[in-house]
Amino acid sequence: MDAEGIPEGLPFLLDLDGRYDIELNRYFQRAQILAGPENTQRAIAYDLRSWLSFLWSNRGGKNWRDATGEDRAAYQYWRRKDPAGPHVEGSTWDREVATANRFYRWAVDHGLVQTNPIEQRPWRRRRDWGVEEGQTPAERSHDARRGRIAWLTPTAYRQWRDVGIRGYRPDGLADQAFRGRHAARNTAFCDLMLRTGLRLSEQVSLSWLELPTLAEERVYRRFLLPRAIAKWGSGRAVYVPASALRAVWDYVRFERAAAVEQARVEGRYEQLEGAMVVEDPARPAVRMARVRRPVPIAGLTRKSGLGCWCARRRGWSRQRCGWMSAACRSAPGHGSRRSATPTRAAGAAAWRSGATRTCCATRSRSSPWSSSSAATCASLTG
Repeated sequence: MDAEGIPEGLPFLLDLDGRYDIELNRYFQRAQILAGPENTQRAIAYDLRSWLSFLWSNRGGKNWRDATGEDRAAYQYWRRKDPAGPHVEGSTWDREVATANRFYRWAVDHGLVQTNPIEQRPWRRRRDWGVEEGQTPAERSHDARRGRIAWLTPTAYRQWRDVGIRGYRPDGLADQAFRGRHAARNTAFCDLMLRTGLRLSEQVSLSWLELPTLAEERVYRRFLLPRAIAKWGSGRAVYVPASALRAVWDYVRFERAAAVEQARVEGRYEQLEGAMVVEDPARPAVRMARVRRPVPIAGLTRKSGLGCWCARRRGWSRQRCGWMSAACRSAPGHGSRRSATPTRAAGAAAWRSGATRTCCATRSRSSPWSSSSAATCASLTG
């Protein structure tokens, strides 16, 4: 795969015999997919894997080139109506249909299959300049609905945060039964995301060298979100309230600094291989292989920035804000799979403590801020 120039981290599919289908996996090397977010790339791979696995396991070992409309009808019945099936929602099914339809249209255009097994129906739409016509999959559901969003008022959010994240009871007293860890870190994370609107993948990828400094006379501070870590490369100016920024810097200077010092004493940083080091924090840049000039950290993606560290007088330190694992970039799914996400844990704690039911109306998302043990915690916050 290295010889073919396939980028690291790009998804690919293997059949049940462990064979790599060159023509099939060429689809993931399209410019539209390569330029897309990693989550979108994984979603495409998962949707195609589900369809191709069904063909192989339930339709006589069929290949994707041999799929027919009858196979698609059987797949739809299994996904949505079969008592032993997964019973996916209409919105999930529509996404899977769109993924498979784009794949087969690409395969037809490149001569890999003769016809698209997904039945099409015509559509017409009136525009200011005339009538637009085209085709759309006839398999689309008629019961898809948008996810129900429950908005929290500022008061409800603060109650959710204080009870579920900080470990207080609704009456403002400390909850002795609270077993959460790193309340300062988790509180700073939630407040920063709420006040700036940063996406989860963007926020966890920030380096502390990219954060603006505090200024007492300013209510908001402005910084530029690098295009390398912004979704679809949408680098932009972000305005951070001084209160949220102060909480982040307090965490970096105290709780994170203590974890960094502990890692230094234990010699963890001395065991690193192939690390990229920022020699001068005032001019944050690293030297990379086969690159003549130093590369600014703003140009590092999450993956390339995983091995980036900052040189200090007493040794190295992690360049990222510290709520992720190593180096200066991280993944939104990093952390223990056994540990509950902050939103889920906070909602449960708020419910047990008698907080209003509105406070539990949050979406559970995987977060790199949670950890499963003290040893893991030292690694995450260093």
